[in-house]
Amino acid sequence: MALRTAPALLLAALAVAGPWLAPHAVDAPVTAPYAEPGGDAVLGGDRLGRDVLSRLLAGGRQLIGTSLLVALLVTGMGAVLGAVSALRPAVGRFVERAADVLMLLPAVLGILLISLSWPDGDRLAVVTAAVVLGMPYAIRLTAGAAAPIAASGYVEAATAGGEGLWHLVVREVLPNLRATLLALFGLRFVAAVYLVATAGFLQVGP
Repeated sequence: MALRTAPALLLAALAVAGPWLAPHAVDAPVTAPYAEPGGDAVLGGDRLGRDVLSRLLAGGRQLIGTSLLVALLVTGMGAVLGAVSALRPAVGRFVERAADVLMLLPAVLGILLISLSWPDGDRLAVVTAAVVLGMPYAIRLTAGAAAPIAASGYVEAATAGGEGLWHLVVREVLPNLRATLLALFGLRFVAAVYLVATAGFLQVGP
């Protein structure tokens, strides 16, 4: 188990400590444009002659931090909406149809549409785009897992006892979806890394 998690822990440590380990300033040209690896630039230079290794180390913290935030938001919002969809089928049909429409939107196009129409196109725009693109999958997964729980006897008993929707979601459904939500968080984190990195590649956001 330790050997399998070692690469992930190493990458996470590099992401956190990266800005302090960077040998050069991220915006300072140190080589010729597109220089090959060697000398002061172990991984070579980019199109402006900036050290690729320094920029890689400096960008990891923002990538991991932003992706964690997106994964938390998508998992939390998707869990609530999925549980509501399972408990209230009329609402669920509307929510799932909206999720189906969003699934048709290609990731790159969604990032560009949201980020470029956002004032200043800052980090909040990238986070919003990643959350919007990740929500349909989270809702679908949570609604499917919550459906048998919503039809169980103890949920029906709580409903007959006069418990409200919020109580049913928080106290009856979501606690029984812990394993599903943990897996969902992991999947959404990986997807968020892809989306945030794509936005960075397209030079959208910070």
